[in-house]
Amino acid sequence: MLPPSGILGISVSPDGDRIVVSRETVALVYPTYAAGGSNTPPSPIAKNSLYDLTVYDTRSGTETPVTSDGASRSGTVWGRGVAWIGGSAGAGDLWASESGRVAALTEQMVVSNPVRSPDGRSAAVQIDALDSDGKVKGSDVALIDLTSSMRASLRGLLQGVGGRYITTTGKGTRPRFGRDAARLAYLAPEKDGTAVHLVNLAADRDERTLVAGEARGFQWAGGADRLYVLVARNDQTQLVALDAARLTDPPVVVMARKGRERILDFSVGAAGDRYAVLLAVPDETRKWLLDCGDVYLGESGDAALTQLTFDGANRHPRLTGSADRLFYLKQEDERISVIGLSLAKGEPPKVRPTFGPTSPPAPSPGPSATPAPSPSPAGSAAPPKPSPGASSRPSPAASASPSPAAAVPKTPASVKPSGSPTPTAAVPRPSPSTSPKSSPRPSPRPSSRPSPRPSPRPSPGSSPRASPRPSPKPAPSASPAKKPSPTAGAPEKK
Repeated sequence: MLPPSGILGISVSPDGDRIVVSRETVALVYPTYAAGGSNTPPSPIAKNSLYDLTVYDTRSGTETPVTSDGASRSGTVWGRGVAWIGGSAGAGDLWASESGRVAALTEQMVVSNPVRSPDGRSAAVQIDALDSDGKVKGSDVALIDLTSSMRASLRGLLQGVGGRYITTTGKGTRPRFGRDAARLAYLAPEKDGTAVHLVNLAADRDERTLVAGEARGFQWAGGADRLYVLVARNDQTQLVALDAARLTDPPVVVMARKGRERILDFSVGAAGDRYAVLLAVPDETRKWLLDCGDVYLGESGDAALTQLTFDGANRHPRLTGSADRLFYLKQEDERISVIGLSLAKGEPPKVRPTFGPTSPPAPSPGPSATPAPSPSPAGSAAPPKPSPGASSRPSPAASASPSPAAAVPKTPASVKPSGSPTPTAAVPRPSPSTSPKSSPRPSPRPSSRPSPRPSPRPSPGSSPRASPRPSPKPAPSASPAKKPSPTAGAPEKK
C-alpha cells in the first residue's frame, strides 16, 4: 500500500519545464461513539484514498495545486495546460484545464490513456467497457473533437457528433499521435501477440504489423518515424523498434533481458538517439518494492548501458524531448520522491533538485574501509607488534572503488549490469625470512617431533656410557644456544 501523500505517477512536458504529479492521500476513518465511553483512542475502521494533481515548475521550483476534489487521477500534460480523469469510483470522464478554464470533455464515459494531437484540435482516448462487476471487458479507441462546444458521449461518437470511433472491436488500447495529427498508432491484443496498428487519419487507411508477445507500452521517436515497443514473451522482455514507413518489415531488437532481470519501463528522446530503461533488480530481499528497479541510459548505436541508480528503488523514468534531462520516482522508506538528473553529453549525470531528496544517487557499492582499531582500555595488555620483516595483507579499503566524482561505469547491453567493486590487487607472497602472519601468535607452534629423552645420571664410580639412541637436535630458537661446559656429563668426584 502506498504511504500517505504518495506519488502515483508523473507526466513531463517535452521541454522539461513542467511536471504534472498525480498524488494519493490516504484519509483514515474513525468510529464515532457517545460521550462517557472509553478514553482509549479508537482504531481506524476504513481508509479512503484521495487523488489530486499538482504542477511543479522546474525553473522556479514552485508547486501549484490543480485539483482538490480527491477524485482526479492520471494527470497528463495537455499543451500548456493539464488533463486528467475524474469521476466516481470505477468510472471517469476526461477533464482539462488550460488558460485558467476547466471543462469536461466527455460525458458518462470511462476514459483512459488520453493524448492530445500536436495541433491541439483533437484528442485520442481509450474508452473502456465495464461488466456488472466493474471490470474492463473491452476497450476501443476514439477521436474527440476539441473544437466542438459539446461534450463527447457514447451516443454522439456512434453518430459522429463531437468525435468518432477508430475501433469498434473492443481491442484498441493506448492511442498515440505521430509527429503530426495525420497519423495515429494504437495497440490491439491478438491470439499470437500484439498488433501495432498505424492509422492514416487523412486517408482513413489502417496498416498493421504483429509483434510476438504482449506489448506493455510504446512510444513515437526518431522524428515520429519509428515506434519503440516494450514486449514481454515467456521469460524474456524486449525493447523493439518499428519503422512507421514500412510496418511490414520485422521489428529491430534494441535490447532484451531474460528471467528476473526484466525490462519494466522505458522512455525515448524525441530524436531517438537516447533511451532510458528501468531494469528489475534480481534480489529476493527487494520483493516489497513492486515494479521498482534501477535506471540505465542507452545511446543509439552503442551496445553499452550507463547505470544511473544503484539502490533498486526507482520507477517511472521519463526523458525530456531533447533527452538532456531525466526524471524518475524514488522510493525511500515510506516516502516517494521525484528526482531529476541533468544528462548533458560528455558530462557525468548531475542531480537537479525537484521535490524530494537532493542528494545524488549512490555510486556503485564498493568495499567499505576497515575501521581504525579502538584504543585498548587501561590496564589491558597491548597486542604484540609484528616483526619488522613481516608482510601485512593490504586492507580492503586499499582496493580501487568508484568515487562519486568518477564517470558512471558502462556495461554491455547483453551482459547483466553490475555495480560490483573493482577486484583488489594480488597479495604478494611473503619471503622465507618474513613471518606469514601479520600478528605473531602468543605461543610458538609445537613441533611434531618427539622431545629428547633425558639421559640417566651416572652413579659414582661408573664410567659414562653413550646413550644407545641418539637424542634429536632441539629446534633452533631465535636466541643463540649457550655452549655446554667441557665438564658436562663427567662423573662427579668424591
